[in-house]
Amino acid sequence: MINFVAGLHLPGVAAQTEPASAAQPPLPVLEQPAAAVVQPPAPQPESIPAATQQEEWGTVVQTAGTLAYVMNRITPAGHPWPASLAVTTDNRRVMTPTGEVLGMVPRGAELSYQPSADLSGYTLTVTGSTFGVIAEFSSYTGEVTTR
Repeated sequence: MINFVAGLHLPGVAAQTEPASAAQPPLPVLEQPAAAVVQPPAPQPESIPAATQQEEWGTVVQTAGTLAYVMNRITPAGHPWPASLAVTTDNRRVMTPTGEVLGMVPRGAELSYQPSADLSGYTLTVTGSTFGVIAEFSSYTGEVTTR
């Protein structure tokens, strides 16, 4: 990464103000790096049903947090949240309406997404399939809570 500082003169690096002489080669043209692209998370391996309530708690909390984190990374600040989320036919992969993959839902778990009317906030809920543990992320608080 190249940082440019106004008013700083570094011989041989800063722009030339005098004609180039034969002893001084022209400065190279620096290309600006391409903008960083956020890659979707790698698909999670097939999960097995939780054996204990504590395991299910950990799984639904992690899922809600991961989905919210990735959605936050792909939605620019000041832009509206997606109006809806899509789940693939196997009820596992969660995507935005534009096709960006947010992550996976554990097998048998239920996902609920409720955006506000003006799309300035949302609540995302993941409910476990074995013990019914509920993890809820609110963009208003930035926290995952359980019940």
